[in-house]
This record gives sequence, structure tokens and C-alpha cells, in this order.
Amino acid sequence: AEAFMYANDAILRSQECPAVNRPGFKWRPFQISFIILNLTGLLHREKGGSDENRRMIDLAWFPTGGGKTEAYLGLVAIVGFYRHLCGTDQVSSVQAVMRYTLRLLTLQQGERATRLVAAMNIVSRERRLGCPEFSVGMWVGKSTSPNTVDSAIRINQEVQTTNTPSSEGSPSLLERCPWCNEGHEEARDRAAQWGMENGRFRGRCSRDGCEMNTSPIPFSCIDEDIYQHPPTFLIGTIDKFARLASVPESRALLGLRTNGIHRQPPDLVIQDELHLLTGPLGSLHGLFEASIEVLWERMGHVAKYVAATATIRGADRDTRLMYGRDLNVFPPPGLSIEDNFFSK
Repeated sequence: AEAFMYANDAILRSQECPAVNRPGFKWRPFQISFIILNLTGLLHREKGGSDENRRMIDLAWFPTGGGKTEAYLGLVAIVGFYRHLCGTDQVSSVQAVMRYTLRLLTLQQGERATRLVAAMNIVSRERRLGCPEFSVGMWVGKSTSPNTVDSAIRINQEVQTTNTPSSEGSPSLLERCPWCNEGHEEARDRAAQWGMENGRFRGRCSRDGCEMNTSPIPFSCIDEDIYQHPPTFLIGTIDKFARLASVPESRALLGLRTNGIHRQPPDLVIQDELHLLTGPLGSLHGLFEASIEVLWERMGHVAKYVAATATIRGADRDTRLMYGRDLNVFPPPGLSIEDNFFSK
């Protein structure tokens, strides 16, 4: 109940911040119902995955623009506060993973996720919860963002000197402040807001009075930094999980033991745009999924999966092939195809 309350507070703040400016935000029936539907499966970790709700994939079947992302973020906030209140994480660990099929989709969601975790940090400070920093990690390819901190520093300095974007990707990815939407017309100004701070490559908003001016932006897109300081919320593309085999440090993101440090595995896995996992990409994804599931099963861990799609054709067959789990489609149909309480 406490985690649910704090999560709602964080969601409200993230929607009312200057960048979004939606005062008096309220959940739509579809959103709050999807959140409540998943609470049992998401939070009953102590049952070791024996709960059928934990092993069920809940699929949000709703048109594009209907608010599925906000429903996901509500679950992310709840599990974040819940794990802190229960004392689950003794060291920094990934609590939730959101996976996408395309990098463009990943970049679009990074700003919204960062806005949420910033609001979660504000709630933690104001309510004196003592939560470690909630943060977002963007796990994408080298052509989009640098893999090492040294590369990020070098690219940042080059952009400041030449005043032109780098062909090696961006060490920040965020073009504007996720909290106040403050932007910078010149690349020199944008790059100047990012740099080394307390041993980490961090960014701050340039506008006085912004929440992200007094506190660092809780975001990183540098592989090396993400491995050393696992974010609470990891967003990445499916192909990036191939790094688990070739880069041992990356296994920390899944709660696997690395360098003698035992981290907790994520409780929530979100797969957006499920209908795009077709053909060879779906086959490859299924292979990754089986490997990860086996490793978690050896640890006695079962993660809660939720997914979303705008088209339902073949979803039951696809989820069984890729995840080996039963599927629950939400919202359920009414007496007729036109009768859908949750979308009215």
C-alpha cells in the first residue's frame, strides 16, 4: 500500500512537471485497472514464482496513443518503492527492464522514463524515504552512444570545440531537459551541460530553478557506466542482449554474479510492440529469452512479464513460442466487439 501511494505521487509529479504540464492528471480506467491487475504477480516475489499470476504474461491490447506507457511506468514506480521498503537491494540492481525492437522507439521512451525516476527521487527526498537514487540506463548500440566513459569525455570535448554533433554518437542522447523541456540551439551549449561529476559522466539542466539543475539528471547511456552502476530501470533493444555472452560485466544487469558481487535480478520485464517480434527477429529473441530464463531459474527467480501490442493476431501462439508462458489479454472483450468498458 505504501509503495502504491508513493508511486502514484511520483506519476502525478511527472505529469504535472513543466515539460508535460498536465495539471490534475488522473488515471484512465484502462491504466489503473492494468496496474491493479498486475500487483499480485509483480510483488509476490517471496513465492518463488509459484504464483500463477507471476508466470502469466499480461498483454495490454490497446490502440496507439491510449496510454499504455503510463501504465507501464506506474508498475515500474511501484516495484521501485516496494523493493526499497522491503530492503531487497543491498547493492545497486536493475529492478525493471523495458525492451524494444527498434532504437528509435527506445530513444522516444527514454525521456519519459527519466522524468518518472526524477519524480521518484523527489518523492523519496520529500518523504525522507532514504531510497538510493532511482535512475534510467539506455542500453543501445555504439553508433548511437559511446561504450566507454573515456569515449564519452572525448566526444563531449570534441563537440564543445567544433560545435558540431559527433558521428560516433551522443554521450547524452537527451536533447532537452526531461523535467522542464529546456533546450539548447547550439551543440556547444548542449554538450557543456554534461561532464564528469563525482566520478561519473552526468548532466544537469542549464535553467536555474529546475529540479535537474540542483540534482543530476538520473540518466546514463554509456555501457561502461551502466555495468558499474546498474540503473534501477533499464531500457534497451533486444539485439543488445547478445552482449551477455561476450561482455561478462553486462551480466550484472540481470542480477547474475559478477566480480563476486551478488545483485538482485529484475522483477519486471516489459516488452513493448510485441507484434514486431516476427520472423528471424522473433526467433533470435526466443533464443535469448530461453537462455535468460534458464539462468534465472537456477537462481530460483521468476520475473513478471507484461507486454503491449496494437494488434492481437497470433499473440497467443507467439508468446508461447518465445516465452513458454500463458497469455492474458487485457482488457477482456465485452458482450460484443463494440462493448469495451475500459476504452469508453
